[in-house]
Amino acid sequence: MKSSYHLPVLLEESINGLKIDSKGIYVDATFGGGGHSYEILRNLSKEGNLISFDQDPDSINNSFDKTNFYFVNENFKHMKSFLKNLGFSQVNGILADLGVSSFQINTPERGFSYRYNATLDMRMNKKSDINAMNVINEYSSENLGKILFEYGDFKNSKKK
Repeated sequence: MKSSYHLPVLLEESINGLKIDSKGIYVDATFGGGGHSYEILRNLSKEGNLISFDQDPDSINNSFDKTNFYFVNENFKHMKSFLKNLGFSQVNGILADLGVSSFQINTPERGFSYRYNATLDMRMNKKSDINAMNVINEYSSENLGKILFEYGDFKNSKKK
């Protein structure tokens, strides 16, 4: 059991902050390379459980073969439903490492970086029909301004 490509920056602080009960139930909302999940599992006994979510299909390659580990290849916004379906009504802790990983930035075909001559993609979920190139080339200037204003913190995006 090991993480394939991600060593979290604040790993020790994150794990300490969870105050892990070895028999508890924990959620890693953003599994990615599995670095946080690996450490959570190391602190759990066989009675403890970890449920990890990630919508990126590539992340399943980093999952673990353990009876107390559940990998859900979906967006964590569906967490409540999946936890209920797995038989968990409450958890002891939830960890979410939000943002883009170095793996995504350093993989040219993922299209997160301008360092490569690659298509602008930027999808966390590669099954999604809309990529960044579609948005840039097909959305109206009004819709782009709205996106930048609401999600990009560009308060003057609506000025002409």
